Amino acid sequence: MPAKIAETLQLSKKYPNMQYNILGQTGLGCSAIAFGSYRVHISLQEHQQALEHALLSGINLIDTSSNYADGGSEELIGAVLKRLSGQNKINREEMIIVSKVGYLQGQNYALSQQLKQQGRAFPELVEYSSGLEHCMHPDFISDQLSRSLNRLQADTIDVYLLHNPEYYLLNAQKQGLDLDTARQEYYRRIEQAFLHLEIEARNGRIQYYGISSNAFPVNQNRYDFTSLEKCLKIAESISHDHHFRVVQFPMNISEQGAICEENQAGNNSVLEFAEKNNLAVLINRPLNAFSDKLQRLVSLTLAEEFNPDQLNKALDSVFDLEQLFSKNIVTLLKTDEKTIQELSGFFASGIYLKTNYERLGPYWAWIENQARFLAEQISFAVQRVNEIPDKDDTVIKWLDQYVESFNNVLDTLTLFYGSKTAALNDSLFKKLKTSVPLLSQCQNLQHLAVNALRSTKGISSVLIGMRQQTYVDDFLHEITNPVHQNLNKQDWLKIKSLQENI
Repeated sequence: MPAKIAETLQLSKKYPNMQYNILGQTGLGCSAIAFGSYRVHISLQEHQQALEHALLSGINLIDTSSNYADGGSEELIGAVLKRLSGQNKINREEMIIVSKVGYLQGQNYALSQQLKQQGRAFPELVEYSSGLEHCMHPDFISDQLSRSLNRLQADTIDVYLLHNPEYYLLNAQKQGLDLDTARQEYYRRIEQAFLHLEIEARNGRIQYYGISSNAFPVNQNRYDFTSLEKCLKIAESISHDHHFRVVQFPMNISEQGAICEENQAGNNSVLEFAEKNNLAVLINRPLNAFSDKLQRLVSLTLAEEFNPDQLNKALDSVFDLEQLFSKNIVTLLKTDEKTIQELSGFFASGIYLKTNYERLGPYWAWIENQARFLAEQISFAVQRVNEIPDKDDTVIKWLDQYVESFNNVLDTLTLFYGSKTAALNDSLFKKLKTSVPLLSQCQNLQHLAVNALRSTKGISSVLIGMRQQTYVDDFLHEITNPVHQNLNKQDWLKIKSLQENI
């Protein structure tokens, strides 16, 4: 038995409270929950502490990508692994590192533009949009693998995945390319990438490879559908001893296509097909569902109860102050007409919110994007007013009132969107808990969402974003509750039906 397999299988003795599974035909033992590092960066100490805590608690699978935090995620992982192994706190052979290749964003995008100017562009580049390109050509894979190994401070990556290769199809669809022609070229590019990845595996720079795709679980008639069956046949045609062993795709209690969508041969879902062919399955986005809007699958506790009258008063207050600005305050500002026009546009945010707030949200989009954008916009406007010399006392008084009122509006709207999300998620949690017996002991929605996945046969590990130590502890505590992989397709169809009726 290879040393790495033996080391990973011994982890269950070192951490008896952690659930471990076998990572498909690799034979490696992997923790049932993994450290997802989509939003971690080496510059943040709390992210380093979270990863250290996870590794020292028995989590041994870390998922990253070359484009996560523009390379900062891989740098973090490399630094933490080096430090902990140097201190003899972990054995590097116990760890399983998963990284991905495909995206050109940030520094990779800048590199791409530079190479184009030099006449040395990466071949077969998908120029998807401004600031975003995609590539899976061998030249690009070779370049990116070298960079990832350097950031990870490693000689080999355990699992290396093509990252959302369906960007080729998405771009072909935008260009109006015939579907059959597009798919023929798509799988040719995947075969070309596999041929190169087999070389990288033989040279020891990677151990296994695979694909991470959002298009594995979708309806087979969708333009960007990616057939796992076809990908496996390509690998088998290259070599009987191929290294295509791991796949990754999204699945959660609101997106059940991975098990409910029968898009493979024999009316199998992608999860069923992977399980029957002993392909390791990593699940991403267990707590983040995407339909028309983002749905965060967590129980939400609010600091106070939402009061509709309070929201109306807050919106009216900002509206009245903005009316006062346009009629009176603007005449007291000693500045040029262009600045006046700009400020008038900024100090109309309250009017916009008053007439549109019911169409904004939901909660997570509000706090992560919309509220932040509005706050930054008003802060900029306030700074512009403060820079105007010889301000009248009336202007200063108005500005103080406006800042206080606008902050109150943001807080009240946060409570408004939060109350709606909390009620929706609470309803979903109660229905699932009472309708699916295997999930009846869960204490909140996020635990139920993860337990539903780790209770499903064929799933090797569930990737969870754990940027803070408290997040790590939350799921470490939950995983001490043992589960059996008994949740089946009928259970998931029931989950789907309940979700659709909420």
